[in-house]
Amino acid sequence: MAKEPDFLKGLGIENVSEYLKSDGVNRIMADWGNKLIFDLRTKLRTNKTNASGSLSANMELILTPNLKGEKLTIMMNDYWIDVEDGQKPGTKVTSQAILQWMKEKRRHGAFADVFTKGTNDGLARVVSQAIAKKIQARGTKAQPFISTTLKQPRLDKLSQSIADYVAQNLFK
Repeated sequence: MAKEPDFLKGLGIENVSEYLKSDGVNRIMADWGNKLIFDLRTKLRTNKTNASGSLSANMELILTPNLKGEKLTIMMNDYWIDVEDGQKPGTKVTSQAILQWMKEKRRHGAFADVFTKGTNDGLARVVSQAIAKKIQARGTKAQPFISTTLKQPRLDKLSQSIADYVAQNLFK
């Protein structure tokens, strides 16, 4: 643990770093992270980029202890960057990845005619190859959901909430 500054002891303040590692700070961070996930999911819906729902469904908050306190991470499917930033023309996408995407969208009514009773796997492969070629030729449009949701005021609010909590508990 880092050594506390001597001037704090003169003010009657000890163990500041313990407050930063406390359950109260963890609760503030967890609440903030869960609200962020809710807002990211909402943004995906309003962007109409939540077709299969798997990107939204697989968002997870992870708080990890470290030497300075806690680290907040939001895990999600690795293709989030393709939604956020789009893809430039020339980007190769495998038809297998497109086929998986089509199968996930099928649960929501899309591509149902391509997969009727399992007999049209060949048609599904042809459609997935055509989509992959189109993405390679044209790219995909960026549909930001993180950069439009995670702005500086939101980060400032987290910092202020933690500072308020520590200040309220220092002189107890």
